[in-house]
Amino acid sequence: MRTFIFAALSALALVCPAYGQTQSIYVNGIATPATTGTLTTGSTDAVMIAAQGWQWATVRFTVVTAGTSTSTTQISLDGGVNWITSAYARRLDQSSANPQTFLVSNTTFSSGQIYEVPLPSNSTKFRVLCGASGTTTTIQVSGGIPYVPGSPVVAVLYDVTSGTNAALDTSTLDVSGWTTVGHAFSMSGGAPAFSLAEVDDAGATLGNLVTGTAAFSGGLGVGAVVGGTAGLVAATAQIPLLKRLRYQSAAIAAQTSRIRIVSRR
Repeated sequence: MRTFIFAALSALALVCPAYGQTQSIYVNGIATPATTGTLTTGSTDAVMIAAQGWQWATVRFTVVTAGTSTSTTQISLDGGVNWITSAYARRLDQSSANPQTFLVSNTTFSSGQIYEVPLPSNSTKFRVLCGASGTTTTIQVSGGIPYVPGSPVVAVLYDVTSGTNAALDTSTLDVSGWTTVGHAFSMSGGAPAFSLAEVDDAGATLGNLVTGTAAFSGGLGVGAVVGGTAGLVAATAQIPLLKRLRYQSAAIAAQTSRIRIVSRR
């Protein structure tokens, strides 16, 4: 029996963690779990950490060494079975009253850069995924700011300006872990056609909640006003935040349009 146990342990010792090595670091003076791993070979490479939204307001990742491999940040709401796009990352290694904020999607980094990503309340895991093959990039992922009930967590979910005469489409945005979502639609000129629609659990886009033929802003959730030109919802109505949303802007001849979406919890 003893020989069998030792043999089994030896076999287990040959299995390496798929997502890097876990250790502890200090963030904002608080000891927090961290994972360090490398991105090189494509979609099989990721650096992941458990990141429950009830525990963490943000997660943080550091570019230890940078290569040519690109990175994409994602969160999971179901323990790592499915993954969706994370909120925009905020750069921390440079002091600025308005830190750089952008979506990490097939992004190439430089060594020493530090970023923070806000989490929704129902987040369970966070990962930095290798977007394409290239030379090795080493990433460390850790918890960021602990979540304190009553303290606001603000995240940019989408902020894109179209090309000239080009449409915008956010695709499905899961907002189930946020309390409110604010949106702003703007354009450089011309006659726009903006829309906000609910998306069902099967991924189908339902009827528009709001449509607009001019710039407008508003929101959904507790205390938020929809705003804009009335679609199926009156312009001054307040409705609860839905589970999944989709925003679109039709192409405007010789003009650009912008959709910006900011969430809070």
